[in-house]
Amino acid sequence: MPAPTGQHGPLRFPAGQPFLEFADGHSFFAVGENLTGYSGASQFVPAGVKATGRNAYPPYAIKAYRQVFSDLQAVGGNFARVMLLPSSFEFEWQQAGNYTAGQNRAQDLDALFSLAEQKGIYLQVSAFINIAFNLKIERDSSQDAYVWAHNPYRQLPGVSQPIDVFRSPADSCSLNLAAEQLFANKLRYIVARWGYSPHLAAVELFNEFDNLGSDQGSKPQSVYWASSRLAGTLIPIISTRCRHCWRAGCGRGAPGCSSPAARRPT
Repeated sequence: MPAPTGQHGPLRFPAGQPFLEFADGHSFFAVGENLTGYSGASQFVPAGVKATGRNAYPPYAIKAYRQVFSDLQAVGGNFARVMLLPSSFEFEWQQAGNYTAGQNRAQDLDALFSLAEQKGIYLQVSAFINIAFNLKIERDSSQDAYVWAHNPYRQLPGVSQPIDVFRSPADSCSLNLAAEQLFANKLRYIVARWGYSPHLAAVELFNEFDNLGSDQGSKPQSVYWASSRLAGTLIPIISTRCRHCWRAGCGRGAPGCSSPAARRPT
């Protein structure tokens, strides 16, 4: 279906190229900000919006984004990165695979997409955060509500430590199939609910992918390998995706584990 008059359609990667363009071939140059997820203690706290702290979910989060998106548009910005944080848009935090209790968060993300369309801003949405798979955050206790103790994936059968989400209990070189299916279902939900909008520029599989195994609850090399392979199984679900790293060298393999062809979840 052609894009409406005056619009260029969704973004895509031209064949063999590392940059984005619109579906009709018009070029796109991203100018924007990393806005993570507004929680009252983000890097942006707009004037007139009270800071509440990371562990609270403010009912006025969209008010904050409305002001920030207006400011971004005013200086020529057209791109923003947002994250599904437990303090903002995370709709899967009460029970793994069940989004019912998080529909207020999903509805706020609905409103955010409408706002992005009004302001001409394209969104990179981060589906999973590394903090949720850490036992604790050494230097920032304000993020304690995000960590493993509150992660609904810890309730999966055979899971006791974060590493167990990314590997089979019986074979450290195989994936945890239950978690893999839940990851895939969440990405499908994102695409099904917000994929209508050409302003969904990309789905980011993991925030700070290389920090998934940054504490003693995980074995970093195994996490890198397993989550890399997991990403391979999820890639067919979404056409424009990305992976976010804190430092160079992410995606290293685990000793003793090969990387067989990715299997698409059913």
